[in-house]
Amino acid sequence: MTTGRRYFGVLAGAVISLGLAASSKAALVLVLTEPGYASETITDGGASDIDHTANGSIEFVGTYHDFTTTIDVATSNSPGVGGGGEISLDAVQIKTNAGTPTGRYSLTLAVEDNGFTLPATGTVSLTSTLGGSITTAAVGDTISQTSFIDTANNANASVSPTATAPVASYSSSSNSPQAYAQTTSNPSTLLSGPYSLADVVALSIANTSVINANADTQTAASVPEPTSLVLLACGGLFLHRRRKAAK
Repeated sequence: MTTGRRYFGVLAGAVISLGLAASSKAALVLVLTEPGYASETITDGGASDIDHTANGSIEFVGTYHDFTTTIDVATSNSPGVGGGGEISLDAVQIKTNAGTPTGRYSLTLAVEDNGFTLPATGTVSLTSTLGGSITTAAVGDTISQTSFIDTANNANASVSPTATAPVASYSSSSNSPQAYAQTTSNPSTLLSGPYSLADVVALSIANTSVINANADTQTAASVPEPTSLVLLACGGLFLHRRRKAAK
């Protein structure tokens, strides 16, 4: 009887543990923030998500304080596909509302998700890819992207990141329409379990400007540099010769 109770206790503990693990997966969120105002959070499947039936994607079209925002899709492939995690903002168009007073306005868009399990372990690269156009530009318009990874798998990777990729950024130097593209990477984050990602875009534009953007954050298993491979090969050869000499 004691053995049966012990078995039941272990089984119950395992079920509870599985329940806690499952509940730790948060929903994909998109957060809009303008200085001086409360942030607005759009949750995957929530009332403000136009594409509310599709899991892992958010579509948002609307106004947020001084801005008119069109986000064709914010996506996450959590837990990962093809060996890596990916979170992105695609086909984004930002402009200020009609009648907004002359001046410069700032907005931050953050898409965040957790529960990524690919790659499962080992050293990974964290890559930011930012591109788009400014169709109605003003000198000094800026846009930047920062990618965040949190190996503790917290829901908001941008709050307590383990690592970030170098900032990808662009600044307008003319009033003419222009395109931009930049990729940056941090190759040295060590994983030991599930993790979270955040893709954060910050912009500052004149009240007359219209900016279009695509921003992508990806993880992939790091490939050793050629020098590292040579050192590993030399180390293996040295050990082989020592063992052979000892016989």
